[in-house]
Amino acid sequence: MARGHRIDHPGAVQHVTTRGTAQTMLHRTERDRRYLMWLLTELDGRFGIEVHAYVLMGHHVHVIMRSRDGRLSEAMHWFGTRYATYFNTAHRRSGAFFKARFHSELI
Repeated sequence: MARGHRIDHPGAVQHVTTRGTAQTMLHRTERDRRYLMWLLTELDGRFGIEVHAYVLMGHHVHVIMRSRDGRLSEAMHWFGTRYATYFNTAHRRSGAFFKARFHSELI
């Protein structure tokens, strides 16, 4: 069964979540946490994504964001790839890091 189309358009405000595989902790160290937060700050300049709020939980993250240009999927792909590569290298692990594609709901 094909995945449904993601609802995203310029100006959309969304609640976005993403989870680690098998409840993998998203951040084990302060350095991990800071890098994850830095990536969130980069979304605005790179993709026109305003991050209004976020909560870093153990194995998942919640983010409220506004997509000025309708580029949410592109931004989350970049975010997920960059963080997974960093984490896997830093912690000498391999394989999938995130459980599945991110989840988003319009607010």
